[in-house]
Amino acid sequence: MADFEEWFRFHCDVGESELLLPRANGGANYSYPETDLVWIAWQASLAALVVNIEQHNEFEINHIASPEPEKDTYAIGWIDGRNYAAKQVRAAGITVKEG
Repeated sequence: MADFEEWFRFHCDVGESELLLPRANGGANYSYPETDLVWIAWQASLAALVVNIEQHNEFEINHIASPEPEKDTYAIGWIDGRNYAAKQVRAAGITVKEG
């Protein structure tokens, strides 16, 4: 909700955003119906984003792309980079396709 509220405030006047952002139902949604509708659309847009970051094991990487003689280091670095990228994408609220 924090990213949504930051975006919402950016596009509204200060007084207007504070009027439109009170939460309802224990903080699950917003009391102002139009704000709640925008929040639902925000959530749906994030849910629709799916990123495919290919997964390969060390053996596959070593035999597909690794230059000699750095095979082990290259594969480990590739896997670490892939995992870091997937973590950052998830942190942004975007789904990473597994498999």
